[in-house]
Amino acid sequence: MCTSMSKQSLLTLFNQFLWGGVLTGFVFVSFAQANTETLSFKDPQLEKAVLKLLPVDTPLTLGNVNQIESADLSNANIRYLDGIEALSNLKKLSLNNNQIEDVQPLAALSALTNLSLNKNQISNIDALSSLNNLQGFAIEHNKITNVQVVKHWPNIRGLDISINQITSLEGVKNNDSVVAIWASHNAICDLTPLESITNLIILAIADNCFDDLSALKNNRGLVELTLANNRLSNITQLSSLTSIERLDISNNFIQDLSILSSFTQLRWLDARYNLIDDLTPLANLKLLEKLMLGQNRIRDIAVLAGAPQLKWLVVGGNLLSSAESLKSMPNLVNADVTYNRINIDNANWQKTVNQLSHNLKVLSYTPQQPRAMHSDIPGAQPRQQDFDAQLLKDNSGDR
Repeated sequence: MCTSMSKQSLLTLFNQFLWGGVLTGFVFVSFAQANTETLSFKDPQLEKAVLKLLPVDTPLTLGNVNQIESADLSNANIRYLDGIEALSNLKKLSLNNNQIEDVQPLAALSALTNLSLNKNQISNIDALSSLNNLQGFAIEHNKITNVQVVKHWPNIRGLDISINQITSLEGVKNNDSVVAIWASHNAICDLTPLESITNLIILAIADNCFDDLSALKNNRGLVELTLANNRLSNITQLSSLTSIERLDISNNFIQDLSILSSFTQLRWLDARYNLIDDLTPLANLKLLEKLMLGQNRIRDIAVLAGAPQLKWLVVGGNLLSSAESLKSMPNLVNADVTYNRINIDNANWQKTVNQLSHNLKVLSYTPQQPRAMHSDIPGAQPRQQDFDAQLLKDNSGDR
């Protein structure tokens, strides 16, 4: 793992630098006049977009464009990249939201360190194997089925492959340079390739199909982990990952949170739409600020008094009969207790809110109604319908 910067600065690097606003400016040196060859591009939209990168009235020549070091060519309706090879000094390139299918011309841009191809029509990226200087790569919302090309990128650190048709992470195996992977909304059912990667700080792999987390046990430096909407019924294999600060295990089949009792760095937990009935493991998580537990089987939240930093609490759609426990959460600002068995007199609403907590600004409350089923959640797996009968039973009669 890189030791020259803190975990927080790495989070900032990947969340803000690599993908967020990285290409808002363009770097030039003095324009050379030696090479005055006029350029033309197969796609007039690409030609138009490149011309906009140059100062006004600067001719579109090879000598001028090969001095551009960063370029944002997003939202330009580009279909063909032929001719982009002339921008030979590009280090940062964004081609988001175009109509690109063939990335072969990009293979010549060997100086690239950051490349973003989100929202195109790309199904194959094998031609990019020559880009061995890449540090950040994003290809979210395309049609690729594998990431074998990553084997050829020894310097890659941030990889966003979300919303594709990927079935295997074999391409990232043994690549110790990788510290951040976003791979949600694919068809990944096996995390075994991640077993050989031990430097991950961020892993977002929601909306896939795996049920085994053992491959992650050596990633003790993980700070942010997203596992929502998979096939998980057990998270005990995460027991060694106690550095996690942000964890999303929502929309799974999890009942037991015992291993979280040692997650003392946890600040943000989303465990909605599971089968949780006991919050005791969360009793001493002093740093918890945001906790989302909606749509479970929780009857009592008194143990959360041990989370003095808690500011946001979602416990709607559970089995609570009282909101009195909120009084023991002095820093609570926003609480959602909708669809429980709680009765609050609307005539004395503000008084009730004030009594519960002097800092409470928002209290969401609606009388009990049947909870949304797992299968009603957008993007939920059909397999979760198996639990619907039991959930309906929990919402009717004595519980």
